[in-house]
Amino acid sequence: MLDWKKLYPWPLNRDGKMFCNKCLECPNLSNSGSSFVTGCENFKIESLRSHAKSNGHVNAKEALRLKANPEEPPLPCCLHTIPQEVREKLEKLTDIAYLVAKLELPFPVFPHILCW
Repeated sequence: MLDWKKLYPWPLNRDGKMFCNKCLECPNLSNSGSSFVTGCENFKIESLRSHAKSNGHVNAKEALRLKANPEEPPLPCCLHTIPQEVREKLEKLTDIAYLVAKLELPFPVFPHILCW
């Protein structure tokens, strides 16, 4: 038997409706029109699966994770998902920007860099 409470620990039951505690904590990131924000009356497991995959829920969940771990920078996680070629270009641009700042030069001195 599927233990849905372990898979989906976020639903709240209020007044006979289901709500998502993560989406309620981050209303600006979640879809305010979502049934799990306004109160879902469909108590089927498929409703939970569907909401767990929604962009609003994923965004709210990620925001709460970052809020709980503020020392964890999000950028290194993202760098692993970009292609190697883009990562190398980004590294070169970062090195050039650092050099320009270190030498206190205006960036337009390097116009050929902008057209890679």
